[in-house]
Amino acid sequence: MEFRRSMEAETTKRWSLTLGNATIRQRKRALLFSLAVGVMTIALIPISGIQLANFPDFLAAHQTAIIAAYFIAAYLIFAFYRANHSLSSLYLCCGCFYSGVVLLAESLSFPSSFAPQGMLPGGPQNTVWLWYFWHTALPTSIALYALSEWLCPGYVAVHPKRTAGWFAVILAWVLVCSIAAVTVFHKSMPLLEINGSFRNISGMGIAPALMAVTVIALLLLWRATGFRTVLHVWLGVALIALLFDTVITIIGGDRLSVGWYVGRINAFISASVMLMIYLGEINRAYRKTANSVRRLATANALLEAKVEQAGLDFLTALPGRALFTERVRSQRTRNIGNGTIVAVLLIDLDGFKQVNDTLGHDKGDLVLIQTADVLRSILRGTDIAGRFGGDEFVVCLFAHFSEVQADMMNIAGRIVAGVGQLGNGIGCSIGISLCNADRLNLRSALQQADEAMYLAKKHGKNRFVIYGQPHRTEAA
Repeated sequence: MEFRRSMEAETTKRWSLTLGNATIRQRKRALLFSLAVGVMTIALIPISGIQLANFPDFLAAHQTAIIAAYFIAAYLIFAFYRANHSLSSLYLCCGCFYSGVVLLAESLSFPSSFAPQGMLPGGPQNTVWLWYFWHTALPTSIALYALSEWLCPGYVAVHPKRTAGWFAVILAWVLVCSIAAVTVFHKSMPLLEINGSFRNISGMGIAPALMAVTVIALLLLWRATGFRTVLHVWLGVALIALLFDTVITIIGGDRLSVGWYVGRINAFISASVMLMIYLGEINRAYRKTANSVRRLATANALLEAKVEQAGLDFLTALPGRALFTERVRSQRTRNIGNGTIVAVLLIDLDGFKQVNDTLGHDKGDLVLIQTADVLRSILRGTDIAGRFGGDEFVVCLFAHFSEVQADMMNIAGRIVAGVGQLGNGIGCSIGISLCNADRLNLRSALQQADEAMYLAKKHGKNRFVIYGQPHRTEAA
């Protein structure tokens, strides 16, 4: 398998909760949690050998919860691997998945769970050996994770699917061997449990070896990561809870003892920690995505505002030629096929050159601004106005064919009257062209309106002319 160091890993570290550096508060919280588990376990050691009643519902609930926790954690960690292709995360994924499968097999091996002697074929040592396998597997997977982070920090798989496939093959082989050991070859397995007692585990040195594996995994994790990140801190907590599970279970010595029940609780805590790490990651990723969407929407709105502003005439704040054309096309698209008629009004100021020459350009600029204000005060929300340069303005109206004539003449008349009230000899001539929205060609419409506008000037100014009706002029 090939691996490479990638900037993708560094990018992931910056946004990931689990790979983000742990704060002092987070470290203290994890330490207090570990101390609580340790104090509770140690306080119960003196009574750990006391036998309690059999609570079948407790065992069923415990097994269901812990199996679900490991399987969900494995799924979430694999999703994390698919996102960043981090090699080390595959070790954790395999450890959780292996533990879930072995715990499921352990549940099937319990006497009277689904059958008087359990559903899993084999012998009476099935349950204890499966317990031993998954207590060994999780520390081993964390140790491999730590070694990967130590020896190959930040490495990702070059071929993610192929790498995951190889891990799946190896995991399947280990699972087959584990299940075969307690079923097919159960007679060859050493006796760890005798009449419900685990005391033989300590005498054979298996329990100390199991504790040693857990402690070594904890030390490797510390050496490789220094518990820098949230993930590393809580992986340490999971190992500590699992270590206390082993300790009090072995000291309790017998099935259904206080130590056995407390061990089950510690095992559930260990599995829950693995799950909660990645549920927290999903929660943070969701909040980060939601915040990103909000920021993106705000940025888009600002961008649209800037683009819109960039298309506005600097003096009158009306759309320039490009923005006017874009708005007309957009409005046309929304009105295709519904019988809408478009009226294009080309407005040219009368007497503007004389104001500029005699009163100055500042006064001329004021006239242009006042003309734009007149248009804004008259036009409706669906009407589009723009300035094409100099003293030339343009308005585009969209209306149903039964209404367009009246609307167009009303608005044109009001514009002529409004501009005429600006004083200093200022007036306006308007040329109007009409066409169906389905066939609108803005360039042709403007040319027709321009011809009509010159006819309006020819007929005495301060009036409007409709293209195609050269003998009909309307003065305000």
